[in-house]
Amino acid sequence: MKSKQTWFWLALLSFTLAAPNAMVMRYAVGELDPFLLNALRFAIVALCCAPIIWQSRGFLTGKALRSVLIAGAAMSVAALTFTVALVHSTASYVSILLLLTPVVLVFYSNKLTGERISRRAMAGITLSALGAAVIVLLPLALRQNTPFTFYPLATLLCVLNCLIYPLSTIEIKKANEDHGVPMFALVGFVAGIVTVANVIAWLLSGSSVPASVSWQTVAGILYSALIISLFGRALGIWSYERVGSAVISALTYFEALVAVILPVIFLHEKVSLEMAIGGCLILFGVFVVEYHKSTHHKHHHAFRAH
Repeated sequence: MKSKQTWFWLALLSFTLAAPNAMVMRYAVGELDPFLLNALRFAIVALCCAPIIWQSRGFLTGKALRSVLIAGAAMSVAALTFTVALVHSTASYVSILLLLTPVVLVFYSNKLTGERISRRAMAGITLSALGAAVIVLLPLALRQNTPFTFYPLATLLCVLNCLIYPLSTIEIKKANEDHGVPMFALVGFVAGIVTVANVIAWLLSGSSVPASVSWQTVAGILYSALIISLFGRALGIWSYERVGSAVISALTYFEALVAVILPVIFLHEKVSLEMAIGGCLILFGVFVVEYHKSTHHKHHHAFRAH
């Protein structure tokens, strides 16, 4: 069985893999309806996991099935609210509001699963959240030439997203940890529910299928489906089971940092002052959370040895 330190690095890997999502998907959203894009991404995940779902069908009963259905509903609502919020506002506006999501995950983990969150862990999460806010908010504050625009519908949808999305993670963890449902069966089953929800939304929107799509769009869909929604999500929830919500929340902000750094590396964008300040705060916050857990883990075993 892997140690918590190992799972920390695996969690870091899962969030690093997820970081390029916005960069690789930017071509796809220009060619495909967002609901159709979501349907395709999650359909690929569901199809890949179909054999495992079939083999695990005996587990998907009672409370386990209830957890999976809640997770699927929560993920569907999160995907739909995120898409519609982008349509009715701007990407930066949505990004700012979604910074609340990791904090909500910590709160739910404490209230719904009884996970204890130390003050030091909360301090680390706060530092990481502040760093992410600096990266997102400071450029807007310094370069804003027009009055601040409030988007009521997008705000409501983003708040709903923040409140609903963490429930999916917690319910998948519950079905895997408490009821023994294989992780890839859970991820695939939930993906199937999300696919159906997005197909319905796409049909209601009246959008048509494009005559052709570029290879960048195909590559973006495959990367988002296989690397992020399938492998990355499974690895992230496995890690959440073992290292806790505090570390996962801090690493969520680390993902935001990597997402900003990647265009600097691959698109030769410049490193700004706010990126440097925010990045340092995020990394320090991750260190505070992980150093605390490592120290606590070590002392815990030393105490038991006595």
